[in-house]
Amino acid sequence: MANMFKRTKRDPRIVPKKKTLASRMEGLKRSFRRNSRKNPWKQNKKRKPVPWAKIMAPLLIVMIPVAVMYAGDNVLLRTTALYNYHLNSTEVLSEEMVYAENEDVAKLFSDYMMGKTDEFRMKEDLEYMPQELFNEKDALTVNNIRDTLDKEAYAAGIILILILGIYIYLCRKKEKDLLLRNYFYSIIGFAVLGIIDTLTVAVRPLRQVIHGDLSSFNFPKDDLLIKIMDTSFMWRYSLFSMLIAAIMMGIGLYITLAVAGRHHMFRR
Repeated sequence: MANMFKRTKRDPRIVPKKKTLASRMEGLKRSFRRNSRKNPWKQNKKRKPVPWAKIMAPLLIVMIPVAVMYAGDNVLLRTTALYNYHLNSTEVLSEEMVYAENEDVAKLFSDYMMGKTDEFRMKEDLEYMPQELFNEKDALTVNNIRDTLDKEAYAAGIILILILGIYIYLCRKKEKDLLLRNYFYSIIGFAVLGIIDTLTVAVRPLRQVIHGDLSSFNFPKDDLLIKIMDTSFMWRYSLFSMLIAAIMMGIGLYITLAVAGRHHMFRR
């Protein structure tokens, strides 16, 4: 008997499965995987996760010094301590024959910087024809200083929130050694920024270039605000501001050691 299946390519007894779109896609995937394994240039290893801890931790080197310096400026210029110390040391009111108490003038500066009053005005302590101590240009200048302090306060608050977020993230990721190391680096950054800030505030040529100078405005020669905020005031402001910021850095170091000190590093 002749073989009826001799010239046929396919056995009719085998019913092929119908290929669907899903089966074709699965075949393509299998073929791609098989060929990719044979490709010597393809890296089949899993992708490494993004090291967010190592990215965020160095930000503390800049964020912490900037935050404490802004906070130090606000604490110093919004309280009466600096103004009282400067007025008592220089006795500028007595030299200018101004009939006003040092404490009252210092309180005027503090109240205006704190926003307790919107008028930078004060009269001499005389019963007959008392004169105004400050003019409109003085008020405008002090208002500009207060606006700058407000911006620094907002910036310090935002930076502080970001710092707390980084602290929490690093602690949850068990990266306390990284946190402590970058805080020590931030102390070095604070020293560098402190030197630069002191020079740009206290040295008059640098202050004129970067911050501007009160005496560069068209003030009268006997203007009281210029007499108060002279070079000695700028030096005291810069040094006391750095002292307050250094105290804040010390408090931050104490908190960081309490959270991520050597006795906490190896706790997993």
